[in-house]
Amino acid sequence: MAHSPMAIELKQAVTEARSALEEIKGAAKEFNRIPKGSRWARIDAVIQITGASNSKIYDWVGKRLFPAPFKLGSRSNVWNLSEVQNWMVYVEEEVRFNSKEPEEAMKAVMGRLNKQAAKVPTLPTLTTSELSRL
Repeated sequence: MAHSPMAIELKQAVTEARSALEEIKGAAKEFNRIPKGSRWARIDAVIQITGASNSKIYDWVGKRLFPAPFKLGSRSNVWNLSEVQNWMVYVEEEVRFNSKEPEEAMKAVMGRLNKQAAKVPTLPTLTTSELSRL
């Protein structure tokens, strides 16, 4: 029995959608492995969450298109999970609803995140003698 071209396309679309769903489930499973209350993630967790490669993430960081990691030690880079999650939500919004190309969306999102960060009040830095008086 021959299938119509539309039926074949529909079957391919369903197969692709199932594959994408499995990838999302895998990323969610990885994300759920991060201890509750943890705000930091190493590169392997960021790769799992975003689906981007190690080199792509660092390329984006270098171009200021992705939140930068910070150093916990001499050989330990970590990302703030809230920043990564917000970045993902905002990039998706820009692509889906504002019809922007991904790189253009990333630039817009980083501008938005930088503005939000500028609004966060910082605590004053205290000297050792000031701390000892507390």
